Amino acid sequence: MKRISLIICIIAISIVDITAQTTISKGIELLNSDKTKESLAVFTSILKKKPADAEANYFAGIALCRSRRYEEAIPHLKVVINKNFKTTKIAYTPNNDSKLLLAKAYFHTYRFTAAIQLLEGMVEDKNVSSEAKQDANLLLARAKTGERLLNGYNPNDIVFIDSAIVDKNKLLAAYRQNSNTGYITTTDSDGSDSIPTIEFMSGKKDMKILTNKNIHTGLDLYRSNRYLSGWSDATALKGDINTPYDENFPFMLPDGVTIYFASNTIHDNLGGYDIFVSSTNPEGVFLKPRNIGMPFNSPANDYLLVVDERQGIGYFASDRYLPTGKVAVYTFKYNRVESDDNKKDMDSIRKAALQISFKKSKHYNSGKDKQLSDRDKSGKAKFNFLVKDSIVYRDYNDFQDSTALNGFHRLEQVQDSINITEKRLMAERKRFVLQKDSAEATSLVTSITEYEQTLRRLKNLVKRLTKEIRRLENR
Repeated sequence: MKRISLIICIIAISIVDITAQTTISKGIELLNSDKTKESLAVFTSILKKKPADAEANYFAGIALCRSRRYEEAIPHLKVVINKNFKTTKIAYTPNNDSKLLLAKAYFHTYRFTAAIQLLEGMVEDKNVSSEAKQDANLLLARAKTGERLLNGYNPNDIVFIDSAIVDKNKLLAAYRQNSNTGYITTTDSDGSDSIPTIEFMSGKKDMKILTNKNIHTGLDLYRSNRYLSGWSDATALKGDINTPYDENFPFMLPDGVTIYFASNTIHDNLGGYDIFVSSTNPEGVFLKPRNIGMPFNSPANDYLLVVDERQGIGYFASDRYLPTGKVAVYTFKYNRVESDDNKKDMDSIRKAALQISFKKSKHYNSGKDKQLSDRDKSGKAKFNFLVKDSIVYRDYNDFQDSTALNGFHRLEQVQDSINITEKRLMAERKRFVLQKDSAEATSLVTSITEYEQTLRRLKNLVKRLTKEIRRLENR
């Protein structure tokens, strides 16, 4: 009797295994047909009965990664690696390498340290294919960038106050443009869901930064100036801006020194387009660009950052978490509240960087232009500008010379740039004091030096503008 029971038990187990194998084959068939959702349902049903099944965990991990559900994929892929599972049921490619998949899941959930450890092991492993090592090295560089940017991210620095999801070919409809920000137009939009190229024109309409195609280096940034005879021929920006990769989405602050743009370079980049900032030296040559970090940049495409310094708000676009052809335009403001950078809960910071959250702001009205902070309800400007001896202007109407008034508006914009630059310089100095990595410390020294040089240029510009305004008003 015991012998019969044992035989029945063995037969039952065999039937379950055969059924599971048949079901897995069906799931693989669905996966290969790009029916990811249906295939995941198959593998999930198997795992309910056999949660430790390495094969079902492996294919569930692939399906979840393809669905960009990286957080859910991690436990499945851990099972696969712990069991050293391999399969011949699908052709091997780096895209279905279990270790590379887990590293990608770590990367996309901003667990950069875990991704780095796994990828460094792959790069050193003699059994890993050269193709997989190539992908691992690229992801490793991005993970190291992510780790550095996350360590420098303070969730309290930025407050998000609005967003709008639009078609990519209607991107600019979500941006408010005026003489404070300058004007942006698309120069190469075929009406599809592809990313357009952008042209920026200053608020004074006397300068353009254009995105042009270069047959050798892809998209590059060019400049054109407006003269009495018309616009000059566009020339490539000098310095370290343009790379062998694509540069696009330029925006220059009114100071004429600081530029924001997006690049899909593989260096200092999280993936896709990232937003960078650079500034010019006294000769007009742009210094080495710096990735502006989180929450602006992500493994997706992030681009077209525009800052309205007079109104205290900014915008940028991202297609993270969105279907093909869609983009979200986020409205944000810089938070002036100081925080204690020494008390860091890295898991909370990681989650904050992953998820853009919104706070109500009494300083912002999504339906109307925010009132300028330097005016009271009567329209009077709140400032004190010493013109001569005891003569002090407190209102724009006090100016007698229109050129002097325009110069004063420029002076206000430069002062705004000084305030922002000083805050960024202070943040970089704090990071330098806490930095233990020598390579990162060297990078911070370069960044600090660039900010200090920019501040000196801006403050010298304030002196020149002030002197010229007084000359015009006293002649």
